[in-house]
Amino acid sequence: MTSVKFIMFIMFAFIGCTLVSRMLEGAYFSSADIVILNQLVVFRDVQVLGLFSIPTLNLSFFTQGLPHLLMWDYPFFEGTWALARYFFYVLSIGVVWGILIIFVGVLGQRFGR
Repeated sequence: MTSVKFIMFIMFAFIGCTLVSRMLEGAYFSSADIVILNQLVVFRDVQVLGLFSIPTLNLSFFTQGLPHLLMWDYPFFEGTWALARYFFYVLSIGVVWGILIIFVGVLGQRFGR
């Protein structure tokens, strides 16, 4: 089962590997990386008439942010290090399977009544 700690580990690995990749290239976070990091936020604030804000679910986390986490597409995973990338795909499969199990359970509770 996918736990919160496991997803946090995957997110930490993604951010750490992104930082290492940027340092190897001689650059740090670009605007495209900031957009991806903003997509990794699960909840966002929505302003209601400029009076107050309410947290809402960020759907781009599931459609764009999570796939970036699970692809492991870094320049240092090319060549002979491509085998390490396949090891990390096993972790990605575990995350996807856990999220699928949770999603099916929620749908079963919702429509099973």
